[in-house]
Amino acid sequence: MKKTCSFFILIFLTISLAFSRGLKEEDIAISRDLHIVSLSPALSELLWACDGGKYLVGRSDWCDYPSEILSVPSVGGFSAPTISLERIRILKPDIVFLSPLMHSRLIPALERAGIKVFARDPESILEVFKVLVEIGELCGLEDRAQREAEIAKTSLAELTEYVGKQGRAERPKLFYLLSEEPLISAGGKTFIDDLFRRAGGENIYSSLSIDWPLINMEDLRLKNPDFIVCEKLIYNRLMTQKKEARLSPAFNTLRAFQKGQIIVFKDGELSRPSLRLIDSAWTLARALFSEAESEK
Repeated sequence: MKKTCSFFILIFLTISLAFSRGLKEEDIAISRDLHIVSLSPALSELLWACDGGKYLVGRSDWCDYPSEILSVPSVGGFSAPTISLERIRILKPDIVFLSPLMHSRLIPALERAGIKVFARDPESILEVFKVLVEIGELCGLEDRAQREAEIAKTSLAELTEYVGKQGRAERPKLFYLLSEEPLISAGGKTFIDDLFRRAGGENIYSSLSIDWPLINMEDLRLKNPDFIVCEKLIYNRLMTQKKEARLSPAFNTLRAFQKGQIIVFKDGELSRPSLRLIDSAWTLARALFSEAESEK
């Protein structure tokens, strides 16, 4: 569990570098022999969504969705220090998919080895669609990628219509709990903020320009969110701390905590900028508005 917590802390306390390598279709010889190693769980999901899983020859330990991907050899963990460059070289990939935030230090070494990189960290749902299409173009799967993107866009438009029909004057205040030790949430320029807004909620830290800010417990208490939103792993840790009387007393004063208004997602459904965000946005919207109905 400590290893998992350290993983999250490392991701979101790392300074995001503007390190994005653009690749055009002509840069990679598109063929049935295309070999891809993906270090990014989100990009792996997008590759699979456009039927590009057949090109994947290596992955990180955190690339675990869909389940079929688990049969692909791993080249290490997710953070840069845990990745084995030697394993990547042995696999002889044409291209490596990675996160600019997490893997910027690997890019020079990969390029020195003659390996091209595709580095993306989508910051909104629309950017997820854009990256999906880019991957499709890269792999010669443009039609499938465009089709999946259009399906997702249609669902997103239907969500906007659904939220608009609810007629709720005031948006519920949401707190995204990424990590409880240290306390980390999401700022206003993240896909989390975008998802909350599209689902009819308001991110209580949307005014922050830092993507993944450290949160002061007293400030959280004063903001007093209506709902806490997190993934199962973090929720379980929170409940364990409560059971063992290790939870910060201030947490118990939060309205959402007192009312049990904690919306929990499966691990990976909320924290990865992939097509699963659409289903997560729908799930969140239904949870928010069904709660509103029950309070009438």
